[in-house]
Amino acid sequence: MTLKRNTSFLARVTGNGNGPEPGAPGPEPGAPRRHTGRPRGLPSGRAMVGGLLVAVAMVGAVALSRAAGAPPTVPTVVASTAISPSEALGPHNLTVADLALPDELIDNTYPGPDALAGTVSRSHIGVGEVLQRGGVVESTAVQRDAAPAREVSLRVDGDRAVDGRLEAGDRVDVLATYGNGIDALTYVVLADAPVLSAARTDAGVSSGRALVLTLALSRRDDTISLAHAVDNADITVVRTTTAPTDDASTLHPFRPEPEPGPGADTGGNAAPEGR
Repeated sequence: MTLKRNTSFLARVTGNGNGPEPGAPGPEPGAPRRHTGRPRGLPSGRAMVGGLLVAVAMVGAVALSRAAGAPPTVPTVVASTAISPSEALGPHNLTVADLALPDELIDNTYPGPDALAGTVSRSHIGVGEVLQRGGVVESTAVQRDAAPAREVSLRVDGDRAVDGRLEAGDRVDVLATYGNGIDALTYVVLADAPVLSAARTDAGVSSGRALVLTLALSRRDDTISLAHAVDNADITVVRTTTAPTDDASTLHPFRPEPEPGPGADTGGNAAPEGR
């Protein structure tokens, strides 16, 4: 009797759980067990879309944070070819690239090749290397306008150089007089040469009105002629900034007209009219 009562109690407990109800037929021997709980499935479509949006937002946030910390790009002059020391700089060996540079470096670079006209490199510059101010010989606006040119200086007394009133940007003729008296010859050594600078000297009372002129010359022969004239002739500088340029026929040597006398032949050696 006691065993039967306990069995009945176990049956009631099982019926209150997930087992069969009391009196219900049990599973057939050897039949597979059925699972009545909810199966574990894949995430729903809404959950997948939400996860994708979160991932995209995270990637965007990282990109924005990197962009916010990066310096802006600025046009910067770089070498388009290998440049040797003392080589003239210009569009033929320079190009412009948009680079992200720190603020302290931007002021030391150039935005375009025009700013480097008339300059030369101090040292070797490799292809793609940024042109920095310490790597080139700087030029003034007048030098850039006269480029490409050879620069040469000469000292001349102020009373033989428009009373010392020459200045950068003027153009001048340089005359050289060889000899004295009727045997002297005066040549136009340079015509319409650009003046890059005009500096007064202060090396004593006798040179108080002297000028040191720096000229831009395009031909090497002109530099040789000027050097010879400075060492061997009396120099006169004529301002031609506002003068016409159609009087090239007067560039022949000038010889003073000799005193006329019996049988004197002045043909070919007479001074041009108006001299």
